[in-house]
Amino acid sequence: MKRIFIICFLTLFAEKAFSQSLNEGRLQYVKWNLGLNYSLGPLKNSEVDKNAWISKNTATLSVDVLLSHLLHFDSGELYLQPYIEGSLPIQDPYNSKLKFSTYGGGLNLKKYITLDSGKTRFFIIAGGKIDYVLWTVDYTSSGSLQEKKYRIKNMDYVTNLGIGIAVSDWAEVFTMYSQGFAKAYLSDTPENRDQFKSFSLGLRVNIRQNKWFKN
Repeated sequence: MKRIFIICFLTLFAEKAFSQSLNEGRLQYVKWNLGLNYSLGPLKNSEVDKNAWISKNTATLSVDVLLSHLLHFDSGELYLQPYIEGSLPIQDPYNSKLKFSTYGGGLNLKKYITLDSGKTRFFIIAGGKIDYVLWTVDYTSSGSLQEKKYRIKNMDYVTNLGIGIAVSDWAEVFTMYSQGFAKAYLSDTPENRDQFKSFSLGLRVNIRQNKWFKN
């Protein structure tokens, strides 16, 4: 009985130690980031054939997952970057009764530029995302003075391409072009819809730092 107790104790201890070691090893290959993006893009009004500019502020949470590293100077080079994001409400430029917010998630590849002297602080980022575009429409029904709201939900499929620089081991800035392919954005009425493309300026701050992500 005593031997069984000792064997069980050692087994549990070894399992816990191995699990902790494995988790610490995995943490060496990922890092978490918080970010803020400012985007600016045109929204077309098809009836009058003109564009109005929309600005959007977005908060992001992302994870950099190491895919390859350069052993000769112990640094990450290529990363897979899944992320989620959400925006503040935005007023439609053509109709004050229309507002929208976006909530989405996507996947980017981030590749640092390397030269003969080694890895630089500049990187290229490319990927895509799916945006859930939630519109709020204010309206007053006939015979009633009370204003009501209803929602319109659209999906947008977006590609991203950008460049950036790691300004320190803990922060990076980037600029990005995004192109949506679905007509998910309302113009002056819910019936008039268009695609949306934008240019973004972003700041990303690392929450966790380790040797594999030294810039």
